[in-house]
Amino acid sequence: MFVLDWWLDAFREKPSNLKCWAGQVTTRKLFEELLQLIVPDCGADGLMTAAAMSKSKFGVDPRSAWNALDFGFSPDVHKKDAATYPAVEMLAAVGLQGFRPKVNRRVGAFHLWTIPLPLAVARMGAVAAWDGLPRFDYRFLIAKRGQSYKYFALAEFIQRKV
Repeated sequence: MFVLDWWLDAFREKPSNLKCWAGQVTTRKLFEELLQLIVPDCGADGLMTAAAMSKSKFGVDPRSAWNALDFGFSPDVHKKDAATYPAVEMLAAVGLQGFRPKVNRRVGAFHLWTIPLPLAVARMGAVAAWDGLPRFDYRFLIAKRGQSYKYFALAEFIQRKV
């Protein structure tokens, strides 16, 4: 069994700001629906760029996000699907279980190291900016989409530490 609960708080009692979906949506339902949307045999290059029309998303891929003002209308209100990248959504959801970004309200932060690190150290290094190790620092917003849905916006490069 593989447990996914990266959107819960430290005590695993209630959702944190990382949770982007709402309503009656469950993690199991999201995974099942996204899995059905993956195009078989699309190759490694096509896997990350293959879009499908759907309402199902974890909200971690900013390409799948929309807001009514930018989109020109609300797909939810008109019961329309929007482009979703199912493989990216699923792989990101699994990756977030081990590499959970630090989030303060609606702003997330993470660090990418330029040298190989053991897994346990890399998990800590993704959220803790250690002096002396070369890294790239990034920040992203958790933006709102509609009444109760959120999404991760594109990450913004902050600085490089050598």
